[in-house]
Amino acid sequence: MTTTMQAAQISTPGGEWEVVERDIPEPRAGHVRVKVEACGICHSDVFVKDGCNRSRNTTCKLSSCGMLTWFKIMVIGDLNRRRCR
Repeated sequence: MTTTMQAAQISTPGGEWEVVERDIPEPRAGHVRVKVEACGICHSDVFVKDGCNRSRNTTCKLSSCGMLTWFKIMVIGDLNRRRCR
């Protein structure tokens, strides 16, 4: 069984996209793990890549980009132990 996955990320503000290997996480209670088949990048992701939020004139923290995602649910966490937030 595979224990790692590939992920696309930007490591530094203004940096380039890179593909990295990461450990495959196990979902917590009430969560799911998905396998992304395709992902669209929207205009607001450009601001994250550039490292700034032009509407607030602040520096962005790097995070996952792409809110338009095609995926498959691969694993469902324990549904009997969901946590409310």
